[in-house]
Amino acid sequence: MGRKRITRLDLPERVYFHHNAYYYAHRSGKWENLGTDYAKAMAIWAIRIAEQCAEVVTVGELLNRYIVEVVPTKAERTQKDNLYEIRYLRAFFGEMSCTDVEAKHVAAYLDARTAKTRGNREVALLSHAFNKAILWGICKYNPCSVPGMRNKEAPRDRYVTDEELAAFRSLCPDWMKIYIDLKGLTGLRRQDMLALQWSDISEEGIVVCPIKTQTSTRKRMLISMTPELSSLLELLPKSGEYCFTTRLNRPHTVSGFQSIWKRAMTKFITTGGVRFHEHDLRGKVATDMDDPVAAQKLLGHKNMGMTEDYIKARQTEVVQPHTRKEK
Repeated sequence: MGRKRITRLDLPERVYFHHNAYYYAHRSGKWENLGTDYAKAMAIWAIRIAEQCAEVVTVGELLNRYIVEVVPTKAERTQKDNLYEIRYLRAFFGEMSCTDVEAKHVAAYLDARTAKTRGNREVALLSHAFNKAILWGICKYNPCSVPGMRNKEAPRDRYVTDEELAAFRSLCPDWMKIYIDLKGLTGLRRQDMLALQWSDISEEGIVVCPIKTQTSTRKRMLISMTPELSSLLELLPKSGEYCFTTRLNRPHTVSGFQSIWKRAMTKFITTGGVRFHEHDLRGKVATDMDDPVAAQKLLGHKNMGMTEDYIKARQTEVVQPHTRKEK
């Protein structure tokens, strides 16, 4: 094992940033200078890992190959999430042989994780890695494929009322007010909203290739232009390629967006509001639409079941009180 990491948790195992340079700690104890450029350093690291992966034995080595060959094919945010998820998986399974991992070990991992939902995401990644391992000839069995091998998750049931949204919106900067209104019309995911460019917009509507499908189906969607949508887009300053930009005309990053959202949400809570998340606005769009089929298409769900889960979890069933009979 390399020395315990206390900074730069985004770096792969055995890669460290020291004195303005990246280093790879070989198992032999030798430290190899990978240079000062992050991209070039990661390229050299990938070569070193590929050399080790000729005969993958442990789960840790499998995950190294997964980082090199699979993670880069995913969306940028997913890549970052995967690297953090792999750290937890490596700590538990890293030294185990791939052929020794059984369903009982995966179940023990899920039981040990206090963050139950996050544990499910980590096991989903591990399952994908084992599927790759089968294709790579490393093993013949995926220990994560046993039915029911997941922690039970409570569905998000937070419905944001029109009054709540208006109160929160009033505390946001002007550009975020337009963002909220546009999300209410399109139901787009945050990453797709921040990635919108003026070249995606025409008289016909907004063309979107959801980030979740960019590395798989690359399915594109046209959100038809309406007078309301057109009027809303005209409120955005065309100061760059992207629809939502910073003062320096650069696109908002996810972390930058989260910081601004958090500041507005803190103000909202101090005034008596109840916290909700940006993603809850997609649930509001689905719930507020009268047509579930149209909601499924707009939100880009693969099946109606996903859309129905969005709606059912947020709808409030109306019941009648008991009426006493007059004596």
